[in-house]
Amino acid sequence: MSAEETSLLWEFERKRYAAAEKRHTPILFRDVYLALVADRMQSPTRLDWDNWSDGWIVHGNRPPGDDWTAVQKAAHTSADNCLKACEADDGCFQWNFSWENKGTCAISWSFRLGAPTEKDKGKTSGWLLDRIERFMRYHNCGDNVDWNVPKGLP
Repeated sequence: MSAEETSLLWEFERKRYAAAEKRHTPILFRDVYLALVADRMQSPTRLDWDNWSDGWIVHGNRPPGDDWTAVQKAAHTSADNCLKACEADDGCFQWNFSWENKGTCAISWSFRLGAPTEKDKGKTSGWLLDRIERFMRYHNCGDNVDWNVPKGLP
């Protein structure tokens, strides 16, 4: 984590602890995501950004497989085509594209914010925000989490 991220997380925990109704409940992934990540993923595409997509990767230096679709074969040729490859995969939440290795497209079945890259390196990242929102709604455990606290602790 960067110093900025550590500071944001500390501020999130401080505010949460100050709210009496949240003080003795576990911090959930949903809470951290909504407080620290979701607002920073408002745009479906970010230039000069790496969201660390690491699932299926294709680049221009690697010949396509015989069983690849036309969308997969073209994924490394542009950010738009990389996005199309992610959209064509039902489990894909995010993608990134760069001009490295004669064009590289990576898609991922998880979602991460990532971090900025050096300007003008040609790295573009994107998220399928509708899929992420659907995932968050489907996996919502609500506020009634059963947290087992050992006896004798406050």
